[in-house]
Amino acid sequence: MLLLGIIGLAGSGKTTYAKGKKFETYSFLSPVETICAYILGEKLEKDKTYEVCLEGIGLDFTSNEGVNLTMNPGALTKCTGRELLQYVGTDYIVKHYGKHFHKRVWVSMLMTKVYANTTENIVTVDDVMYQHEVDVLDTLTLIVTDGVKPLGHKSEKLASKMTKAFRNGTFAKKYPNVKVVYNREIKGKIYWSDCSFYPKEGELFIEETELRYDIKGNNN
Repeated sequence: MLLLGIIGLAGSGKTTYAKGKKFETYSFLSPVETICAYILGEKLEKDKTYEVCLEGIGLDFTSNEGVNLTMNPGALTKCTGRELLQYVGTDYIVKHYGKHFHKRVWVSMLMTKVYANTTENIVTVDDVMYQHEVDVLDTLTLIVTDGVKPLGHKSEKLASKMTKAFRNGTFAKKYPNVKVVYNREIKGKIYWSDCSFYPKEGELFIEETELRYDIKGNNN
C-alpha cells in the first residue's frame, strides 16, 4: 500500500486537493475531530468560535476500548474550532503525556485504521503536519496557495518552512523528494499548478495549470 501525504498551511486547500485525486482519504486528526465533537456536543467547524473549558478537558489513553474523555467545570475560553483541534491534538498531549507520546499516538491510530479498513493500494493523508508523520509516508505533496499565511501554531512549523523555501527558491535543494502544487492568483482567479524544478539550478517551472475558481467564489 502507498501512503500519499499532503502538507500545507491551514486553508491552503489540502482536503480539496485530496478529493480531486479520488483516492480513499484519511486524516491524522480524525480521532481528534471526534474528541472535539464530544467536547462541544456538536460537529466541529474549524472557523466557528466556541466557548470551551480547555483546562477541564481530560483524556485517558489507557483503555483498550479507545480514548476516554472527561470534562470538569471551569473558566470558559473562546477559541475557534481550528484552535481547539490544535490544543487537543498537540498542546494537551505534549503537556500531559510528553513529546514522545505525541509523536506516536495519532500516527498509530491512523495506521491501525488504514490497515483495518481499506482494501485500496493507494490512500491519501490530507493533514500532514510533523516530520514524524512524514516518516511513515511514501510520498509527500506540498500545497502552496497565494494569500494564505501561517497562523503561528507549532503544528504549522514544517509547512511554513517548506512554503518559505518554495517562495525564496531554495525548495528543490532542501526538499528534493517533495512534490509541489501551487495555487496561483492570476487576475483575480486561482489556478492549480503542478510544479517541478530543473535538477541543477533548482529553477521552478510549471508543468500543468488548471483553473480552480475566481476570487468571487465561482468554482470550476
